[in-house]
This record gives sequence, structure tokens and C-alpha cells, in this order.
Amino acid sequence: MEKRSIIISSVLLGIMLVVAGCSVFDSDSCATKQGAAKDDCYAEGLQCSKVNNTAVRDTCVVELAKLKNDQKVCDLIVGPSIKGNCQEQLAEISKNPEDCKAIKDTYWKSNCNYFMATNLSKEAYCVLVNNAEQKKDCFTTIAYRENKQSLCELLNKEDREVCMYKIAVASKDIETCKKLTGVVDQDACRYKIARVLNDTTVCASIKMSDIRTRCTERINEELGVDIAQK
Repeated sequence: MEKRSIIISSVLLGIMLVVAGCSVFDSDSCATKQGAAKDDCYAEGLQCSKVNNTAVRDTCVVELAKLKNDQKVCDLIVGPSIKGNCQEQLAEISKNPEDCKAIKDTYWKSNCNYFMATNLSKEAYCVLVNNAEQKKDCFTTIAYRENKQSLCELLNKEDREVCMYKIAVASKDIETCKKLTGVVDQDACRYKIARVLNDTTVCASIKMSDIRTRCTERINEELGVDIAQK
């Protein structure tokens, strides 16, 4: 019995030494490196506390926060911009708009609200986007996806026309074409829908005679209709 206990103890000791040996080896594999290579090594292993360079350590913490899915880990980050990036990435994972409120960095706060708006189809969050171009893209993305004409009205005159035109064509609704301000734009809208549907009856709704005639001719050509015989 005593001999058996000695054998078991020896086996357990051997296993412990192997594990310890592996741990020391892993630690030494980074410790023997110098400068940036050493920091990169620790960062790859998410041993962030051992990284000397602040920027590299902060980036390491971002990955650690994502792995743990814990916003509190982002608080360990020194740089405000990288901290904002960390918070924004976790907000994308949670898809919780409330998480955007905690972000102080303006750029990442805007990105967070843009993500929530476009992924949840909630245009209310587009209003919270600071960058004008990104805000426009936020409204139009939802408008095109949902065929929501009301969002076009929130854009400037030129962008409104483009938005309304695209929705009219996508929904194949010639009534929406009437909401365009210029007669030429309205007819261009009807022409496009007629071509998409290959329907000459839509051509008949075109006001300008030259566009109406071209519309009918092109569709008849595509359908193989002989106008002369017709």
C-alpha cells in the first residue's frame, strides 16, 4: 500500500513539474524578448499588465474586454480614444443603445449611435450622430431599407431628391415620382420604373412627349414588338 502511494505521489509530482515547466517556458518566451517584440508577445497572450507601451497595452485591454464582454475592463484603458473604441465595440456586441451613453469620445459615440440606428432600424439614433455626412448616410440607409419616404424629408434639397427617386424606383411606385420637385426628374423616375417593369402603360404617364416616346420604343424593342405592325 505504501509503495502504491509513493508511485501515485511520484506521478502527481511529475505532472506538476511538467505544468510548471510549461508555465515558466511560456513566460520566459516573452521575457527573453526585447522592446516592442516583448510587448507584442505579451499582448498576443493577452497578458496586458506586462505590456510597457501604453498604446499597445490599451489595445491589448480592448481585446481582453471583448473576450470577457465586460465594459468595466474598458475602464482600465488610459487613452480616451482607445477607451471609446473599446466601449463602442462592446456596444456593438450587446446591441444595447444605452451603452452608447457612457462613451465620452465624440467620434466613437457617434459611431455607436450610427451602429444602433442602422442595425436596429431606429432613426431616432441618427439624430445623435455628430458628423453631417455620417448622419445623412444613417437616414438614407434606413430610408432605402424600409422604403421610408419621411426620412428623405430630413435631408437637404438635393439629397432629398436622390432619396425619394431611389425609393420610388425600388418600390416601383410611380405615385412617389410625383413627390420629386422637377418635371424632368418626375418623368425620369417614371421612365426608370417603366423600364424596370417593362411596362409601356407606365410610359403613358410620362408628361414630356420625347421621353414618353423613347420609353415606349425601348420597351417594345426589348419585348420584340414590331411597332409598325402594331
